[in-house]
Amino acid sequence: MKNNYKNNILILILLLGQLSIIWLSLPYILCSKIILILSTGFFSYAIISDFFNQEFYLLLAIIPIISLIIEWKNSFGAFTAGEWKIFLILFFVFFILILSKKIGSGDLFYFIIFCGIYGVGISLHILLIACCTALIYIIFHNKNNRSLPFLPFLFLGQWLTLITLLLL
Repeated sequence: MKNNYKNNILILILLLGQLSIIWLSLPYILCSKIILILSTGFFSYAIISDFFNQEFYLLLAIIPIISLIIEWKNSFGAFTAGEWKIFLILFFVFFILILSKKIGSGDLFYFIIFCGIYGVGISLHILLIACCTALIYIIFHNKNNRSLPFLPFLFLGQWLTLITLLLL
C-alpha cells in the first residue's frame, strides 16, 4: 500500500510538471499549441510507462510525429541547413544505439518530437541536461547496474531547460 502511495505522488508530480511545461514552452515552440498539448499528454503516459515498466508504446510517439509532419512548415520545415545536419547526425547516433540495445526507441522518438516542437538548439540543451542528470543518478543511486529508463530524464531535461530559458 505504501508503494502505491509513493507511485501516485510521483505521477502527480509528473503531471503537474507537464502542465508547467506547456506554460513554459509557449514562447519557444515552432509548432501550434494543440500539437504541444497533444505531445505533452502522450509524453506523460510514455514517461510513466518507461519509469514503472521500461516499456514504450510506439503509438505514443507516432501520433505527435505525424502531427508535426502535417504542420511541416512550422516544425521541421523551419530548420536551417546546419540544424538538419545536426539533427540527422544525432538521429543516426540514436539509431545505432538502439540497434546495439544501449537505449530504447522511445528516446529517439521523443528527441524527434522535441526537435519538431522546439528546434534543434533547445532540443540539444534538453538532451545534454537529460544525460547529465542520468549520469548523476547512475553515480549516486544505480549501484546494481540495472538498466535505466531515460524518458524521465528527458522530462527533467525539458523542464530544466525551459526554466533556464525563462530566467535568461
